[in-house]
Amino acid sequence: MKYTDYPERWDDITGIFSRKAILKGSFDKYIESKKGKRGTAEVDTAFLEDIEQWRDQLAKNIALRNTDLTQRELNFSVQRTIDRIICACGWGRATLPI
Repeated sequence: MKYTDYPERWDDITGIFSRKAILKGSFDKYIESKKGKRGTAEVDTAFLEDIEQWRDQLAKNIALRNTDLTQRELNFSVQRTIDRIICACGWGRATLPI
């Protein structure tokens, strides 16, 4: 599934990955259902690949609209945005200051 599919599949995603769903065991059931299936990626690997795509797209978008940012400021802004997305969706393990 690509990130462009997320809006249409949001209920499915939150049904597996939300904090409430994880506490009810949905994530464990999902992992068990995917074990040994051909063509499936590890959840962590797929998630990290998505984050890398977000990082690239965010960097280009933020740099385009904020030409005065230094490389350090741009990196900080991109990482802070990704942190906020992850925390807002309940995917982070700890609460980060937003």
